[in-house]
Amino acid sequence: MKVFITKFPLTKGIIELEGKLSESNNHYFYADGYCSSFLKSEWHETLDEAVKNAEERKTKKLISLEKQIERISSLKFELKK
Repeated sequence: MKVFITKFPLTKGIIELEGKLSESNNHYFYADGYCSSFLKSEWHETLDEAVKNAEERKTKKLISLEKQIERISSLKFELKK
C-alpha cells in the first residue's frame, strides 16, 4: 500500500512511502524499511489529502509564529533596581 506522510511537512515535506496497515489497529501505518509507525493523522491515501493536511499544518504554524512575534515585540526592557 502506498501512502503520503505529513508528519513533518514543514521540514521534510510530503513523503511517499510503501508499507502496510497495522493488523490490530488500522489507524497505524508501518512503512517498509522504517522502524517507525505513523498515526492516521500523519498518513493519507491520496496526495490531495496530504497537501490539504500540510497546508493546515502550515497555517497553524504561521498563526503560532505571529503570536510569538506579537509577544516578543511587546516586551519592554528597563533596568531593574
